[in-house]
Amino acid sequence: MNLKWLGQDYFQFANYICEDDLLASELIIQAAHNLLLDRPEVLRRPEVRDNKIIIFKLILTLSKRKLASYSRNTVDLSKRAVFFLGSFLDFEDSECAYISDMPEAHILKTIEEFRYKVFEGNKVRNEFRA
Repeated sequence: MNLKWLGQDYFQFANYICEDDLLASELIIQAAHNLLLDRPEVLRRPEVRDNKIIIFKLILTLSKRKLASYSRNTVDLSKRAVFFLGSFLDFEDSECAYISDMPEAHILKTIEEFRYKVFEGNKVRNEFRA
């Protein structure tokens, strides 16, 4: 079984929500391990949309547990996940809500808030460089 595909969107997702390359790598390995033990059928057909949703949800759940064990704030993880999935991977609001355990009504608002934060952050950095 080739697990190369885990390094594509899934590593980028883990790295984006955790902001740590090493932790993202660890989460991907842990997710693959959990799926091999509990749900190997997901790894056989990772291109299926339902399986992608399962994998993203598992990575988010593992990241929340891992960061909570370090006594780090995990509130923004779901919001960051929603932004990444909705903005970069074009997931539907209902899929983002399921993965993040957020109410579907808050998904669009969360994406827009994070889009604004990213825009403002880039604007400040560009002004600082000038």
